[in-house]
Amino acid sequence: MATRSTIAFYLPEMNYVPSIYCHYDGSPEFVGQALWLEYNSFDKAFELASSGAIRGLLSDKRNENGYYDVLPFEKLEFFEEFHLPEMNRSFDELATNFLNSDRDWMYVWFQKEGWMIYRKNWENNSVEFFGSLNKFMEKFLKENA
Repeated sequence: MATRSTIAFYLPEMNYVPSIYCHYDGSPEFVGQALWLEYNSFDKAFELASSGAIRGLLSDKRNENGYYDVLPFEKLEFFEEFHLPEMNRSFDELATNFLNSDRDWMYVWFQKEGWMIYRKNWENNSVEFFGSLNKFMEKFLKENA
């Protein structure tokens, strides 16, 4: 079973919040790590969130350290039937669409803060702030060193 996620880009000056669907490995240990390693800049975050639905951000092969390699943008596999990003009119609309979807995790790029993580609480049907991706990765790397 896939752990689905939403990847979005939020800039208050824009009249929309682009987001995409990511089918596989949506948890912070996988998609989060890939965003932190490969898509951790304004330009790369915007390009990714404005691209269209993807299968995943990781290759299916492990590197010499035992981790899956992060796919650069030009190697991503897109779903042909969902080739456009989702255009939300506001952050609230983004959160509502995430809540009404079958996705478990949501990653949103903010210009000053970088990637922030949200998760769906299926029991009370709410969106919960999980934390900063930078802080998650600091803890994750320390625990897995």
